[in-house]
Amino acid sequence: MTTDIIITIYNIEEKPEQQEILWECIDAVFSQSATFHLILVDNASTDDTYENLLAWQEDKRSLVTLRHFDQHMGTSAGRNSGYYASRN
Repeated sequence: MTTDIIITIYNIEEKPEQQEILWECIDAVFSQSATFHLILVDNASTDDTYENLLAWQEDKRSLVTLRHFDQHMGTSAGRNSGYYASRN
């Protein structure tokens, strides 16, 4: 069984404390022994958040799905998008 993990993200490039929390969270996911699929949803960031996540995700495509909104849709829409992208 695969566990789907959804993380919504918005404009973290200019917020070092949020970047640190995000990478700690992602590191924690990757350190698990369980089978997982990570879904990162960028909620129309206006900084380089999406581009940087896209570059990071390049060699992890089998484990990570990256979704992107062109318009900020709010937290619930981001989570719902992640849910619909899940494999379960």
